[in-house]
Amino acid sequence: MNMMKKTIYLLLFTCLTLQVSAQCVPDPSFTIPGVYPPAGSTTDTTAIILPAAQIGVPVNYVTQISVLSDTTVSLFGLTLNVPVDSLSIDSVNGLPPGMTAICDNPGCIWPGGGNGCIDLTGTPSSLGVYEITAYSATRLVFGAILDSTVVTPFIFKLSVVNNIGLADQSSQDFVLQPNPASEAVSIQFSEPMASERSYVLLDVLGRRVDAGEIPAFSVTHSLYTGDLKNGHYRLLISDGSDQRSRSLIIAD
Repeated sequence: MNMMKKTIYLLLFTCLTLQVSAQCVPDPSFTIPGVYPPAGSTTDTTAIILPAAQIGVPVNYVTQISVLSDTTVSLFGLTLNVPVDSLSIDSVNGLPPGMTAICDNPGCIWPGGGNGCIDLTGTPSSLGVYEITAYSATRLVFGAILDSTVVTPFIFKLSVVNNIGLADQSSQDFVLQPNPASEAVSIQFSEPMASERSYVLLDVLGRRVDAGEIPAFSVTHSLYTGDLKNGHYRLLISDGSDQRSRSLIIAD
């Protein structure tokens, strides 16, 4: 990740529940303050998107953190350079069942200028697209005039799917037309859906390239694919308890 500016909101990082273990080891080679997500992750405007996890398959996502040593704040009309005392994780919501996060130290707290890591690990047991909100707490101390904690929410997303390498099911509950596709593909259902469903589009490496909701009673639903690279993809559609998938080819 590119070097982060010295502002407090950039101290955000991915994390989960608060446990203690030595399963991840801080990497001191990360000397530029910032967040270094697990390999294969991508980002959008709101979150870090982790590679898809497969239901029943153990996973490990290690995030490395390099904490700022100081930041700038406005105080009494002045702009001051204030030391960062520490950064910690206070709470987290929305974890998939069967998964947890393990910090490298008791309390999941790191000193200003230090390094840390968090291991998102476990065996997911429930299908779905999970939006996880973690709350980072940054403590700023400046002599006797400032002792303040800034709490900031941070969001990342994780899709838990069935085996993305499975062949298409024989069920004809939906088809993709056209396939191969170029600019757009239409999801065509054999009958209107009784409830809203979610969809996830994965590339061959299991990375999520698109996701969203399909309204209840839909017979067709269109997806824009004009910004996808040529290749093989898998579309998964789930109602929370059942999942169906189809392969999709993108070709200009």
